[in-house]
Parts: sequence; C-alpha cells; structure tokens
Amino acid sequence: MSIRMFMPGHGLYTDTLILYGITLPFCEAFEEQIEREPEFVKARSLGQTYELEIQVDDYAKIAQAIADYVADKQERLSGILTSGPLGFFDESDVKVMRQALTDRERLSDYLKSLAEPGHAELRGEGRDGRGKTMKLPLIPMAGKYLHRDLTKAPSYKAAQYKACNCCCALAALGLAMAAFPVLGGMGRELNRVIVVVSFEGEVNADYFRYFNDFHVRSWEDFYRKLRSVKAAGIRATGAAAQLPLRTVMKLVVSAFSPSLVRCMAGAEARWHALGVNFAGRPRAPQVRGFHDLEVTALIMGLNELYTHGYTLITNLFDVLRSLVESGEGHALEAFLDFIATRDLTDLYVFARGAYSAVEWERTQASGKNRWEIVLSQADQCRELAEILLKSEEA
Repeated sequence: MSIRMFMPGHGLYTDTLILYGITLPFCEAFEEQIEREPEFVKARSLGQTYELEIQVDDYAKIAQAIADYVADKQERLSGILTSGPLGFFDESDVKVMRQALTDRERLSDYLKSLAEPGHAELRGEGRDGRGKTMKLPLIPMAGKYLHRDLTKAPSYKAAQYKACNCCCALAALGLAMAAFPVLGGMGRELNRVIVVVSFEGEVNADYFRYFNDFHVRSWEDFYRKLRSVKAAGIRATGAAAQLPLRTVMKLVVSAFSPSLVRCMAGAEARWHALGVNFAGRPRAPQVRGFHDLEVTALIMGLNELYTHGYTLITNLFDVLRSLVESGEGHALEAFLDFIATRDLTDLYVFARGAYSAVEWERTQASGKNRWEIVLSQADQCRELAEILLKSEEA
C-alpha cells in the first residue's frame, strides 16, 4: 500500500523546499529500507509542483519521522536558521516551526490534507490569504511590488503572503537542510545567494539519499572556500558579490559529489537550479534577483568526467579562485559551460582567462608558489577538455 501527497501549490521554489522538508527526514528514518528498495519513495514533477508517493500505509509514520528528525536536530536547525548564511529568522520563528513539526497529530492531519491537489487554494492561503505570514526567503516571488505606477500613479495594495503553520515550517526545514547558500559582500552591502535544486520528471529515494549525504558531508567545506574568495582592488569578499547569479549557481552544481552526479544523470529527470539573490539586513532581506537555470547538460558533463576517473572539480579550486580574483569571472563561467556543451568557443575563452590569471598571480605577493599551483591546475583543465572532446567524438 502507498500514500500519495501533492505539494501545497505555493509555487515551484516553495514547493521544492517543502518536498525536501518531507523526504529528507523520512529517508533518514527509513534508511535501511530505502537502500534495499529505492522505489520506496518516488517524487514526480507536476508543472510547478510535485507528487510524492511513499510505500507506507499511514500518514502518521511520515509525521513521526519528521517530528523525530526535528527533535533530534533542534539545536542544529536553530543555529542554521538564526545565524550564518541562512540566518533570516529569529528564535521565536524557530520555536513556532518546531512546535508545528513535533505535533505529530496535527502534522499527520496536515499530510492527509495533501492527498488532494491544491492545498493552498482550497484553504485560502496565498497573498492576502489566511494563515501565518510566510517569510521572504521561503517564498521570494511574494516580495513587495512597486507601490505606484509612475505612468498612471494609482496605488497598489501591499498584501502579505500567508500560509498555514505546517507549510511555513516544512519550507523552513527544507531551506535549512537542502538549500545551498553562498555569501558575498562589497563594502557594507551583504549578498546572500540561495540555490535550490529542482527537477522535471521522476526521482526515487536514491536521489534524496545521495543529496543528503553530499549536503551534510561535503558542502560546508566548499561553502567556506567560496566565502574566502577576494577581489583585487575593490572591497569585496565572497563569490556572491563578484559573480553573476547564474555563474554562482553553476559553480554550486559543479561541486556535487560523483555519487550524487551519477544518480542525477541516471534519473528520468531534467535538472534545474533555482537561484535567489538576497541583499540587505538578514531579518529584512530584499530580493535582488531570481533565476531558474536548467543544469542537466552540466550534470551530464560532470558525469562523463567522473566516469573516466577525472578529479573532482572542487580539487581545481585554486585556478577557479584565481579566475575570480583576477577579474576573469567570465572565463570561469566559460569553463563550466564547456563541461556542459563541449563548445570550443567556451574553451578558448577559458584558456585566455586562465593565462591572464596565471600571469596575474605571478605579480602578486601572496605566496611565491601560488602561480605554479594555478598553472598546474589549469593544465589539469586541459586534460579535462581532452576527455570531454574524445567522448564527444565517440
């Protein structure tokens, strides 16, 4: 017997967070089961939302898994959501979230309500709707619109986006455990890029298992590396302040582990990265940009490299950092685009940028051997190009 649930209908970004908020706790609670039977959990896209199918006979088992997960990780969740790159919330917000997700009976009733599509519409949630105000990091598309049309000058009514406690809490849980934040700052301006992975098609529990493994074990190290990137001549730190949003999104995906990349490449799905650029104070963020970027070709290119035993892209971080710090960020994007497309124009742009970055490193006082490391890693990129071009010929 299986249970089907339809995500509430708050838009692709928020429904994706809610999907992770349900599946990651469940997959951890039933780890042995899903390792034996990946089809134990299946998620499929339905336009701008998802359908989730789990092989259990009672919603209470899913509610129990989520409640235990939140209770077990409450200190970690509180730290993630109130400080650091995802610190958009205060302790009272986290307390409400924790109460909503540890009340097993009410949570089970909520999950039952997802048996029918259109939870948000059926319960009058949405802009100027019923429920709790949903914080902007959980639904960035609901940010403030212009209050005045400068051509006609009528006022627009500002209405908060509302949702029930469980929708808000599961979205916050998904943000904490599945989003990839990248920080950057220029002067007193702080930028926070949030990247969330979505898909078109169908995936099973293997995806959520490998995704969680990468997020827990490997992401923090790469996040710190991105945070340490500086820029020559300007007061800027962190990749988010120096690169276009789309480049940051591609860079995040390039860090995925070989096991996660292999799983994604083998799934019957097309992959997207949803990126939001927030600026301003953490408790009062402003949306400066949103992008939905398909990254299927990049995933396939990475899988081709890892199938041939090539080094992890994260092991080339010195040359990637040097491209950004020397002002050759466009060459970094060209490098990632070449992995996706095998376009020789992208390879040429990268090669010119890498040469400039090496020469720039030779003029810097930051370590006598750093330019040699960058040169060595640039040469490894040449090997990468040869692998991809040979596979294209085959």
